[in-house]
Amino acid sequence: MTIRLGTLAAVMVLTVLAPPSALGQTSAAASACQPIGYLEPPIGTAAIVIDQVEGHTALAPIGSRHERSGPDGICVLLFREGNETPVAAGTTNERGRFALPRPAPGYYILVAASLDTIDDLTVPVRLTDIPADPERGLLLHVRAEEDDRSGFASAIPHLALRRELLEMARVDQAVRNEWVRESPGAPSPELLSRMAAIDAANTARLRDIVEEHGWPGSDLVGLDGARSAFLIVQHATHDVQKALFPLVEAGYREGVVSGPSYALLLDRILVRDGRPQVYGSQAGFFDGELVLEPIEDEANVDVRRAEVGLPPLVEYVEQLKSLLSSPR
Repeated sequence: MTIRLGTLAAVMVLTVLAPPSALGQTSAAASACQPIGYLEPPIGTAAIVIDQVEGHTALAPIGSRHERSGPDGICVLLFREGNETPVAAGTTNERGRFALPRPAPGYYILVAASLDTIDDLTVPVRLTDIPADPERGLLLHVRAEEDDRSGFASAIPHLALRRELLEMARVDQAVRNEWVRESPGAPSPELLSRMAAIDAANTARLRDIVEEHGWPGSDLVGLDGARSAFLIVQHATHDVQKALFPLVEAGYREGVVSGPSYALLLDRILVRDGRPQVYGSQAGFFDGELVLEPIEDEANVDVRRAEVGLPPLVEYVEQLKSLLSSPR
Protein backbone atom coordinates (compact mmCIF):
# COMPACT_ATOMS: atom_id res chain seq x y z
CA MET A 1 0.00 0.00 0.00
CA THR A 2 1.24 3.47 -0.86
CA ILE A 3 0.68 6.41 1.51
CA ARG A 4 1.51 9.76 -0.05
CA LEU A 5 3.32 12.23 2.17
CA GLY A 6 3.21 15.34 0.02
CA THR A 7 5.88 17.92 0.75
CA LEU A 8 8.05 18.19 3.80
CA ALA A 9 6.60 21.62 4.59
CA ALA A 10 3.03 20.41 4.32
CA VAL A 11 3.10 17.33 6.50
CA MET A 12 5.76 17.81 9.14
CA VAL A 13 5.06 19.54 12.43
CA LEU A 14 6.13 23.15 12.11
CA THR A 15 6.71 25.54 14.98
CA VAL A 16 3.58 27.54 15.63
CA LEU A 17 4.02 31.07 14.39
CA ALA A 18 4.38 33.73 17.07
CA PRO A 19 2.13 36.78 16.65
CA PRO A 20 3.85 40.14 16.29
CA SER A 21 2.38 41.24 19.63
CA ALA A 22 4.66 38.69 21.33
CA LEU A 23 7.72 40.62 20.17
CA GLY A 24 9.17 43.95 21.17
CA GLN A 25 11.44 45.67 23.61
CA THR A 26 12.51 43.79 26.73
CA SER A 27 15.06 44.49 29.43
CA ALA A 28 16.88 41.28 28.45
CA ALA A 29 17.04 42.42 24.84
CA ALA A 30 18.27 45.86 25.83
CA SER A 31 21.00 44.26 27.94
CA ALA A 32 22.07 41.84 25.20
CA CYS A 33 22.24 44.66 22.66
CA GLN A 34 24.09 47.13 24.91
CA PRO A 35 27.50 46.61 23.23
CA ILE A 36 26.03 47.66 19.87
CA GLY A 37 26.15 51.41 19.43
CA TYR A 38 25.01 54.12 17.04
CA LEU A 39 26.18 53.89 13.42
CA GLU A 40 25.89 56.44 10.65
CA PRO A 41 24.17 55.18 7.50
CA PRO A 42 26.12 55.25 4.23
CA ILE A 43 26.18 58.70 2.64
CA GLY A 44 23.27 59.25 0.28
CA THR A 45 21.09 56.47 1.69
CA ALA A 46 17.45 57.52 1.36
CA ALA A 47 15.16 57.17 4.37
CA ILE A 48 12.44 54.52 4.21
CA VAL A 49 9.04 55.82 5.26
CA ILE A 50 7.36 53.50 7.77
CA ASP A 51 4.44 53.61 10.19
CA GLN A 52 5.54 50.93 12.67
CA VAL A 53 8.97 49.64 13.68
CA GLU A 54 7.91 46.12 12.87
CA GLY A 55 8.92 43.53 10.34
CA HIS A 56 11.17 40.66 9.47
CA THR A 57 14.79 39.85 8.69
CA ALA A 58 15.83 37.86 5.62
CA LEU A 59 19.22 36.22 5.14
CA ALA A 60 20.62 34.96 1.82
CA PRO A 61 23.34 32.37 2.50
CA ILE A 62 26.75 33.09 0.98
CA GLY A 63 26.68 32.27 -2.71
CA SER A 64 22.87 32.08 -2.89
CA ARG A 65 20.29 34.63 -3.98
CA HIS A 66 17.50 32.75 -2.18
CA GLU A 67 16.64 34.37 1.14
CA ARG A 68 15.41 32.59 4.23
CA SER A 69 14.28 33.88 7.61
CA GLY A 70 17.00 35.71 9.45
CA PRO A 71 18.49 34.17 12.61
CA ASP A 72 17.12 34.90 16.05
CA GLY A 73 18.88 37.20 18.45
CA ILE A 74 19.67 39.94 15.94
CA CYS A 75 19.61 43.26 17.78
CA VAL A 76 17.33 45.91 16.29
CA LEU A 77 17.94 49.36 17.75
CA LEU A 78 16.38 52.72 16.94
CA PHE A 79 18.39 55.93 17.45
CA ARG A 80 17.78 59.60 17.04
CA GLU A 81 20.31 60.91 14.53
CA GLY A 82 23.66 61.44 16.25
CA ASN A 83 22.44 60.22 19.67
CA GLU A 84 24.33 57.31 21.24
CA THR A 85 21.38 56.15 23.38
CA PRO A 86 18.70 54.13 21.56
CA VAL A 87 15.07 55.12 21.99
CA ALA A 88 14.00 51.49 21.52
CA ALA A 89 15.78 48.13 21.36
CA GLY A 90 14.77 44.54 20.79
CA THR A 91 15.88 41.28 19.25
CA THR A 92 14.49 39.10 16.49
CA ASN A 93 12.67 35.95 17.53
CA GLU A 94 13.33 32.43 16.26
CA ARG A 95 11.62 33.29 12.96
CA GLY A 96 13.54 36.50 12.41
CA ARG A 97 10.69 38.83 13.39
CA PHE A 98 10.90 42.05 15.36
CA ALA A 99 8.47 44.66 16.65
CA LEU A 100 9.51 47.70 18.70
CA PRO A 101 7.27 50.24 20.43
CA ARG A 102 6.44 53.14 18.12
CA PRO A 103 8.26 56.32 19.21
CA ALA A 104 7.27 59.86 18.31
CA PRO A 105 7.15 60.69 14.60
CA GLY A 106 10.40 61.83 13.07
CA TYR A 107 13.69 60.81 11.48
CA TYR A 108 15.61 57.90 13.04
CA ILE A 109 18.53 55.60 12.37
CA LEU A 110 17.77 51.87 12.69
CA VAL A 111 20.70 49.54 13.35
CA ALA A 112 20.42 45.77 12.93
CA ALA A 113 23.47 43.91 14.18
CA SER A 114 24.76 40.93 16.12
CA LEU A 115 28.03 40.26 17.87
CA ASP A 116 29.12 37.36 15.67
CA THR A 117 26.76 36.39 12.85
CA ILE A 118 25.75 39.21 10.53
CA ASP A 119 27.26 42.34 9.09
CA ASP A 120 25.92 45.55 10.61
CA LEU A 121 23.00 47.06 8.71
CA THR A 122 22.18 50.75 9.16
CA VAL A 123 18.92 52.13 7.80
CA PRO A 124 17.59 55.70 7.94
CA VAL A 125 13.84 55.64 8.52
CA ARG A 126 11.13 58.26 8.86
CA LEU A 127 8.17 57.56 11.07
CA THR A 128 5.13 59.34 9.72
CA ASP A 129 3.07 61.87 11.68
CA ILE A 130 -0.17 60.07 10.85
CA PRO A 131 0.09 56.32 10.24
CA ALA A 132 -0.98 55.38 6.74
CA ASP A 133 -3.66 52.87 5.84
CA PRO A 134 -2.26 50.31 5.23
CA GLU A 135 0.60 50.66 7.67
CA ARG A 136 4.12 50.07 6.43
CA GLY A 137 6.93 48.14 8.09
CA LEU A 138 10.46 46.95 7.28
CA LEU A 139 12.07 43.94 5.64
CA LEU A 140 15.74 43.87 6.60
CA HIS A 141 17.91 41.96 4.11
CA VAL A 142 20.89 41.05 6.31
CA ARG A 143 24.09 39.36 5.18
CA ALA A 144 26.71 37.23 6.94
CA GLU A 145 29.90 38.98 8.01
CA GLU A 146 31.91 36.86 5.54
CA ASP A 147 29.62 37.79 2.63
CA ASP A 148 30.93 40.28 0.07
CA ARG A 149 27.39 41.52 -0.62
CA SER A 150 25.92 44.41 1.32
CA GLY A 151 22.70 44.22 3.27
CA PHE A 152 19.84 46.57 2.57
CA ALA A 153 16.28 47.31 3.68
CA SER A 154 12.96 47.58 1.89
CA ALA A 155 9.47 48.51 3.00
CA ILE A 156 6.72 46.03 3.79
CA PRO A 157 3.82 48.00 2.27
CA HIS A 158 0.94 46.16 3.98
CA LEU A 159 1.56 45.26 7.62
CA ALA A 160 -2.10 44.51 8.34
CA LEU A 161 -2.28 41.95 5.55
CA ARG A 162 1.00 40.45 6.70
CA ARG A 163 -0.38 40.06 10.23
CA GLU A 164 -3.53 38.45 8.87
CA LEU A 165 -1.57 35.93 6.82
CA LEU A 166 0.67 35.11 9.79
CA GLU A 167 -2.42 34.44 11.91
CA MET A 168 -3.98 32.27 9.20
CA ALA A 169 -0.78 30.24 9.05
CA ARG A 170 -0.64 29.99 12.85
CA VAL A 171 -4.14 28.52 12.95
CA ASP A 172 -3.26 26.17 10.08
CA GLN A 173 -0.22 24.85 11.94
CA ALA A 174 -1.89 24.70 15.36
CA VAL A 175 -4.50 22.18 14.21
CA ARG A 176 -1.88 20.08 12.43
CA ASN A 177 0.38 20.09 15.48
CA GLU A 178 -2.65 18.92 17.46
CA TRP A 179 -3.09 16.08 14.97
CA VAL A 180 0.46 14.83 15.52
CA ARG A 181 0.22 15.19 19.32
CA GLU A 182 -3.13 13.41 19.42
CA SER A 183 -2.73 10.54 16.99
CA PRO A 184 -0.32 10.85 14.04
CA GLY A 185 -1.66 7.84 12.18
CA ALA A 186 -5.39 8.22 12.71
CA PRO A 187 -6.77 11.70 13.39
CA SER A 188 -10.20 11.78 14.97
CA PRO A 189 -13.22 12.69 12.81
CA GLU A 190 -13.68 15.85 14.89
CA LEU A 191 -10.10 16.94 14.26
CA LEU A 192 -10.36 16.19 10.55
CA SER A 193 -13.57 18.22 10.38
CA ARG A 194 -11.92 21.20 12.11
CA MET A 195 -8.89 20.97 9.84
CA ALA A 196 -11.09 20.90 6.74
CA ALA A 197 -13.05 23.92 7.99
CA ILE A 198 -9.85 25.87 8.69
CA ASP A 199 -8.42 25.00 5.28
CA ALA A 200 -11.64 26.03 3.53
CA ALA A 201 -11.82 29.35 5.39
CA ASN A 202 -8.14 30.11 4.79
CA THR A 203 -8.44 29.22 1.11
CA ALA A 204 -11.50 31.41 0.63
CA ARG A 205 -9.77 34.35 2.30
CA LEU A 206 -6.59 33.80 0.28
CA ARG A 207 -8.58 33.90 -2.95
CA ASP A 208 -10.16 37.19 -1.84
CA ILE A 209 -6.70 38.58 -1.09
CA VAL A 210 -5.41 37.49 -4.49
CA GLU A 211 -8.38 39.06 -6.24
CA GLU A 212 -7.73 42.38 -4.49
CA HIS A 213 -3.92 42.49 -4.39
CA GLY A 214 -2.60 39.82 -6.71
CA TRP A 215 -0.38 37.13 -5.25
CA PRO A 216 0.89 38.36 -1.82
CA GLY A 217 4.63 38.19 -2.39
CA SER A 218 7.47 39.45 -0.25
CA ASP A 219 7.23 42.87 -1.92
CA LEU A 220 3.76 43.31 -0.37
CA VAL A 221 3.73 41.39 2.92
CA GLY A 222 7.38 40.58 3.64
CA LEU A 223 9.16 37.26 3.46
CA ASP A 224 7.23 35.60 6.29
CA GLY A 225 3.87 36.88 5.04
CA ALA A 226 4.61 35.47 1.58
CA ARG A 227 5.56 32.11 3.08
CA SER A 228 2.34 32.08 5.08
CA ALA A 229 0.38 32.56 1.86
CA PHE A 230 2.29 29.66 0.33
CA LEU A 231 1.52 27.43 3.33
CA ILE A 232 -2.17 28.15 2.90
CA VAL A 233 -2.19 27.29 -0.82
CA GLN A 234 -0.31 24.07 0.00
CA HIS A 235 -3.40 22.98 1.95
CA ALA A 236 -5.93 24.14 -0.64
CA THR A 237 -7.73 21.83 -3.04
CA HIS A 238 -5.99 20.66 -6.20
CA ASP A 239 -8.22 22.82 -8.39
CA VAL A 240 -7.41 25.93 -6.36
CA GLN A 241 -3.69 25.14 -6.48
CA LYS A 242 -3.80 24.82 -10.26
CA ALA A 243 -5.80 28.04 -10.58
CA LEU A 244 -3.34 30.03 -8.46
CA PHE A 245 -0.13 28.45 -9.72
CA PRO A 246 0.38 30.86 -12.66
CA LEU A 247 0.46 33.74 -10.15
CA VAL A 248 2.94 31.86 -7.94
CA GLU A 249 5.11 31.11 -10.97
CA ALA A 250 5.03 34.75 -12.08
CA GLY A 251 5.96 35.81 -8.54
CA TYR A 252 8.93 33.44 -8.62
CA ARG A 253 10.12 34.90 -11.92
CA GLU A 254 9.81 38.40 -10.41
CA GLY A 255 11.71 37.42 -7.27
CA VAL A 256 8.86 37.87 -4.76
CA VAL A 257 8.07 34.15 -4.31
CA SER A 258 10.87 31.91 -3.07
CA GLY A 259 12.32 29.22 -5.29
CA PRO A 260 11.53 26.37 -2.87
CA SER A 261 7.90 27.52 -2.60
CA TYR A 262 7.51 27.55 -6.38
CA ALA A 263 9.17 24.14 -6.74
CA LEU A 264 7.11 22.46 -4.01
CA LEU A 265 3.81 23.67 -5.41
CA LEU A 266 4.72 22.69 -8.97
CA ASP A 267 5.70 19.17 -7.87
CA ARG A 268 2.54 18.75 -5.83
CA ILE A 269 0.33 19.73 -8.78
CA LEU A 270 2.21 17.47 -11.18
CA VAL A 271 2.01 14.43 -8.90
CA ARG A 272 -1.71 14.97 -8.29
CA ASP A 273 -2.14 15.16 -12.06
CA GLY A 274 -0.39 11.79 -12.40
CA ARG A 275 2.73 13.25 -14.03
CA PRO A 276 6.41 13.05 -13.01
CA GLN A 277 7.59 15.74 -10.62
CA VAL A 278 10.42 18.13 -11.53
CA TYR A 279 12.23 18.78 -8.23
CA GLY A 280 11.73 15.56 -6.25
CA SER A 281 9.88 17.08 -3.29
CA GLN A 282 6.99 14.58 -3.20
CA ALA A 283 7.36 11.25 -1.43
CA GLY A 284 5.24 8.47 -0.01
CA PHE A 285 5.39 5.21 1.92
CA PHE A 286 5.26 1.92 0.04
CA ASP A 287 5.09 -1.11 2.34
CA GLY A 288 6.66 0.94 5.11
CA GLU A 289 9.51 2.31 3.00
CA LEU A 290 9.97 5.96 2.02
CA VAL A 291 9.69 6.21 -1.76
CA LEU A 292 9.97 9.31 -3.94
CA GLU A 293 7.29 9.90 -6.54
CA PRO A 294 8.60 9.52 -10.13
CA ILE A 295 10.95 12.33 -11.18
CA GLU A 296 11.37 13.69 -14.69
CA ASP A 297 15.01 13.49 -15.87
CA GLU A 298 16.12 12.31 -12.43
CA ALA A 299 19.80 12.33 -13.44
CA ASN A 300 19.73 16.16 -13.50
CA VAL A 301 17.35 16.78 -10.60
CA ASP A 302 20.07 18.22 -8.34
CA VAL A 303 20.90 20.82 -10.98
CA ARG A 304 17.28 21.94 -10.99
CA ARG A 305 17.07 21.82 -7.20
CA ALA A 306 20.12 24.06 -6.87
CA GLU A 307 18.59 26.58 -9.28
CA VAL A 308 15.62 27.09 -6.91
CA GLY A 309 17.58 26.95 -3.67
CA LEU A 310 16.83 23.36 -2.61
CA PRO A 311 19.49 21.03 -1.15
CA PRO A 312 20.64 17.92 -3.06
CA LEU A 313 18.04 15.19 -3.26
CA VAL A 314 19.96 12.75 -1.08
CA GLU A 315 20.11 15.35 1.72
CA TYR A 316 16.38 16.03 1.40
CA VAL A 317 15.56 12.32 1.64
CA GLU A 318 17.71 12.02 4.76
CA GLN A 319 15.90 15.01 6.29
CA LEU A 320 12.57 13.34 5.59
CA LYS A 321 13.67 10.07 7.14
CA SER A 322 15.09 11.84 10.18
CA LEU A 323 11.92 13.83 10.78
CA LEU A 324 9.67 10.84 10.30
CA SER A 325 11.69 8.73 12.74
CA SER A 326 12.18 11.41 15.42
CA PRO A 327 10.11 11.33 18.65
CA ARG A 328 6.97 13.45 18.47
